[in-house]
Amino acid sequence: MKKLIIITIIYFSALVNSQAQSTATQKLDSLFTQIAKNGDFNGGILVAEKGKIMFQKGFGYADFANKKTNTIDSRFNLASISKTFTSVAILQLKEKKKIKLEDTFAKYFPEFPFPTITIKHLLSHTSGLPDLELYESVVNAKADSIIRNQAIIPILKNWNQKLYFEPGDKWKYCNTNYALLALLVEKVSKMPFANYLKKNILEPANMTDTYLRIGAIETPTNQVVNHRMITWYDDTYKSVDSIRFGAIKYCTYNCGGTYGDSNIMTTTADMLNYDQALYSGKLLSESSLDEAFTPTRLNNGTIYYDPLGDEMSLLGKSSYGLGWEIYEDAELGKAVSHGGHLFGLATNFYRNLSKNQTVIIYQNVELENLAFYGKIKASLEILNGKTPQRIFYKKSLARKYGSTLMHHGIDRAVTIFNELKTDITHYYVSEKEMNWLGYDLLFKANKKHYSLETFKINTLLFPNSFNVYDSYAEALNANGKREEAIIMYQKSIAMNPDNKGGKEMLNRILTNKP
Repeated sequence: MKKLIIITIIYFSALVNSQAQSTATQKLDSLFTQIAKNGDFNGGILVAEKGKIMFQKGFGYADFANKKTNTIDSRFNLASISKTFTSVAILQLKEKKKIKLEDTFAKYFPEFPFPTITIKHLLSHTSGLPDLELYESVVNAKADSIIRNQAIIPILKNWNQKLYFEPGDKWKYCNTNYALLALLVEKVSKMPFANYLKKNILEPANMTDTYLRIGAIETPTNQVVNHRMITWYDDTYKSVDSIRFGAIKYCTYNCGGTYGDSNIMTTTADMLNYDQALYSGKLLSESSLDEAFTPTRLNNGTIYYDPLGDEMSLLGKSSYGLGWEIYEDAELGKAVSHGGHLFGLATNFYRNLSKNQTVIIYQNVELENLAFYGKIKASLEILNGKTPQRIFYKKSLARKYGSTLMHHGIDRAVTIFNELKTDITHYYVSEKEMNWLGYDLLFKANKKHYSLETFKINTLLFPNSFNVYDSYAEALNANGKREEAIIMYQKSIAMNPDNKGGKEMLNRILTNKP
């Protein structure tokens, strides 16, 4: 009889757990289906608990031009999540006693021009090194340059500037740190970074659909294309790889050829295998993981909290360890994570260590109001039996106005703008976005009169900003309204006497210089 009671209890416990899982799966499916239907999610997501998939699905298009949909097998660029793999590689070499984190980087690369920077400084983003701005002079000299890892140290030697701060004094996110660490992995292991990853991380973790994009020979099957709208008056997505100008070209083409900091291609399923390999000890010992998941202390003994932005605070109080974002929350407990961002792509790998819950998510279109961490938080709330807080997706009124302007003209655009500007539930107005739109209209669309109207509206919306008058003055001058441009430049300079660009432009107008 006692045995029968125990069996019955086990049966009903399993039944309850199964029903709870089914309910969570249904709620997650309902949530993301609705979000995608509203146009606020185009990508893929996997939600798991204790290694078991609770929800996995792709939404929207992996490739808009060819109408290929996102599926559970779609391969996407991890972007900066790749840094966690570099961290694992470095800590593996430490466990094998081939390096010490306190070693200077110059110990292994004597030509490195900053002898006080240690491996730990690089891992923890406390080195003081420059980020992608380091390569501007190289690209300016040769527009088609593609920066490779092997060029970084020579470029640093020619940089001829001091570090931004003494190593360990401050925290500053920097891709250069991890591209250098990949060079260290290669030198110490005596094998290419891609080969090291495959042998020591990908194969032990059973990540059969994962590879390093740089120098890869794999056929890019099921590969996700990153998309964005090129200008602020566009209303259709275009492949980021097709854009060869401005900041997009600089970041994705000129600076897109490094590894260690980015460029690992994978699937959501493979990332769950990575997650479980970390839990099981296949990749690192518990003590090494504890070290990686401990907040970094600066030279003055303090921890630099919340280094990653306001939206991330949804997941708790944040800090940074050795290649991992760390979150502490009264309800969720302790979690580690890493996000990634490229033009047209956002990614996140969230691991709740207290509850063994995992969220892997990517979005391959660039939205102004991504609410990315809101999606993660909602998934966790559903997993933990709570009603998810409403995720607010506000659309850009600047983009709506710009699109209407190009398709239907000024009168219709202004009418729509005035109608929607008070609808703060569904739309937001940004000074910067209106400014960007104005310049897109002025220089890319060659619609000088449209640009003028856009900058004019911005002065009415944000009258306390010196920059709106500066931009309006530029558009006035471009439209041949010299006297009005002078007045606006003078107003901008009066509000901000340090506006050197405005002073130079005003002087040019007054002296009739082109």
